[in-house]
Amino acid sequence: MNGSMKPWETYKFKYLDDAPLYAQWVNQPESVVLGNGQHPDRGGWFCEAQNFPGIPATVTFSNGKTSSGRFTSALQVAIVAWRFRWEDQNKVVWPDYAPGRHGKIQVVAAVQGPSGVIVPIGLTARGMASKDLLYAIRRHRQLVAAHTGGKAPGYAFWMFLDASRPTRASKKQNLMGMYTPIILNELVRDDTFVGADVIQALESIQWLEKWRKGSSTPEPNGVPTEEVREDGEEVFNPADRLGWALGYPAPVGGKSFKAGTPMGELSEQVLMYFRDNLATQYPEAAAAAAIILDHMQENEGYEDIPF
Repeated sequence: MNGSMKPWETYKFKYLDDAPLYAQWVNQPESVVLGNGQHPDRGGWFCEAQNFPGIPATVTFSNGKTSSGRFTSALQVAIVAWRFRWEDQNKVVWPDYAPGRHGKIQVVAAVQGPSGVIVPIGLTARGMASKDLLYAIRRHRQLVAAHTGGKAPGYAFWMFLDASRPTRASKKQNLMGMYTPIILNELVRDDTFVGADVIQALESIQWLEKWRKGSSTPEPNGVPTEEVREDGEEVFNPADRLGWALGYPAPVGGKSFKAGTPMGELSEQVLMYFRDNLATQYPEAAAAAAIILDHMQENEGYEDIPF
């Protein structure tokens, strides 16, 4: 061994090149200051890397620290793996829900950047946004399966994620403040195929299987220890199930809505049809419709539901 070299300089690290960049969902637009000094009108994705899509921005964390990077409300992404967990106020991870815990989803993906595809990259979302992203992933997989006859996985086609305007959730959910929903543009066509190079890059991530199982794996580079300030952050409580029902994607379309439309945006008449006529074919959609209808009947002031 060369005596002038340090031990770490001679070691070939297995995961050095695979450790991904990291981007997180910022729910509150007030936490972000764009390069022009203005706040965005909705939440979105923030990453410290300059090759991330979007525009220059600074984000403020809950401890008062700030970080500079890039921010975007729209993302073109291919997700190869994800895991959902519950996290308490001390950031301890739990497999099940309990009062005071919020959902957290993490994904490994490829993202279309301004100068090419970034792969791998880690994305994470907390609270209600974690629910939205999880539904988007599942819905995208359904669309890809339908388009290819089940011959291709979801990550073979780009997902086009966007952010809706901040909205107030139902008081029945015991939620506070506004939140920014993540929405899916249901675009799956032959020309949205990610290409062989991106697929090969995603499938060659050596630590991916361990990561899926939640075992010890390399953490992404640049993971901030601070959490983005969420002054009115919502907590999704599955006990009342209303948040799940409002966001559940309609499995089929109709004259006035498309497949994938959140059930909370459907009319009372359509909800009743799902509940009363489609329970056998689409049991989860029927259950979601029943929950929303029950909430409407129990509360005269249900105008706060984002219909």
